[in-house]
Amino acid sequence: MARKVVLLGVALLLVIGATVSAAASEAAPGEALPVDVPGTNIVFMSVRAAAPGQTLHEARAMIWKRLVEAFAVSDQTGARVDGRAVSVVVPETGDPRILVNGMLIVEVDAAHAAINGTTQEGLARVWAANLSRALDRWAEINQR
Repeated sequence: MARKVVLLGVALLLVIGATVSAAASEAAPGEALPVDVPGTNIVFMSVRAAAPGQTLHEARAMIWKRLVEAFAVSDQTGARVDGRAVSVVVPETGDPRILVNGMLIVEVDAAHAAINGTTQEGLARVWAANLSRALDRWAEINQR
């Protein structure tokens, strides 16, 4: 029951985020939007660039949506969602991907790597480590 309440709360945050993103104009150059694991107040990355035709707010909302989906699948399958569920996949071509239980959370693009002064793979590993810590906290809060 507690997990369903948490999932409902996370879904509500997602709806609010999507509403705000729809009303928001393009972000100012250099703006960074923190992305946390809902309910933990632990920021694991900042969105500083968005895909063409997408705002920073929409990019952040997509990451939150993917996290909610990972929580929902976990609830349905019984798969653990904690720091051990986080992985980084570096394909031969394309952007490195951060996954939770095999589900895509975010792709680390060249723009973010350049802004952060690192490689895409290096940034993916930093964000994944941050996400791992945040999900450990989420699991602790939700007694999973």
